[in-house]
Amino acid sequence: MAVRPSTQISISPSIGRWYPRPTCAERHLVLSPAETFASAKLLAFIREESLGNTYGRAIRRALDEIAAQAQADGFSVPLDAAGVLVPLEMWPISLQVELLVPARFRSHVSRKGRTPSPSVYGNRSPGMRHVRVPLSTEERITAKIAAFGEFTSLYRWGADALEDELRRLLPDGRELWKLPKQEQVEALLPDEPEAWETALAIMDQNHRHATRSLYELHPDYGADFALPPEKEKDI
Repeated sequence: MAVRPSTQISISPSIGRWYPRPTCAERHLVLSPAETFASAKLLAFIREESLGNTYGRAIRRALDEIAAQAQADGFSVPLDAAGVLVPLEMWPISLQVELLVPARFRSHVSRKGRTPSPSVYGNRSPGMRHVRVPLSTEERITAKIAAFGEFTSLYRWGADALEDELRRLLPDGRELWKLPKQEQVEALLPDEPEAWETALAIMDQNHRHATRSLYELHPDYGADFALPPEKEKDI
């Protein structure tokens, strides 16, 4: 990613401007490397959100940090009437391109923000997963411009944003996904040992959508509250 401050981030679900992210938002595919997939599911479980929302928040944060760094570097950034930095995706496309794309390649971005799509298929490592990420139209356009400026695709750029977010979760500089799963769970849920078993099961299950769902783990989940068949007939 273009900007990677060393600040440790919170696992709070309040990260990002959309909370919850609208269910009507368009979904865009991001490729998740196998080595970070389980850790991403753990983070989604802790935040009580879908895996797609976890990736969406990482992309949202990356865009905000790029804009903040540009302001700190003295770039001519747009401000609103209150003097607050305008979100990067709301900048004029020409200004986004000036910030995000090397000069010799800026002519390849259209006035509406369309960019060439670098191919990533020939460099797809085994075990990669597709994750459907909710993004606004503006976020998608800006993220694709940022990705193009780094000579990659939104597929990869979104995965890098998530990896960067995981990298900041531990204060001692360790990369979360390189730890044994039990250690990952204990590190992020130190005060909730009762949740460790479920968190580990979430990390291990072959499921990429609603990571808070327990139905695949326990098919009879909620059975204690079900009415006996004879009572159902009475109703």
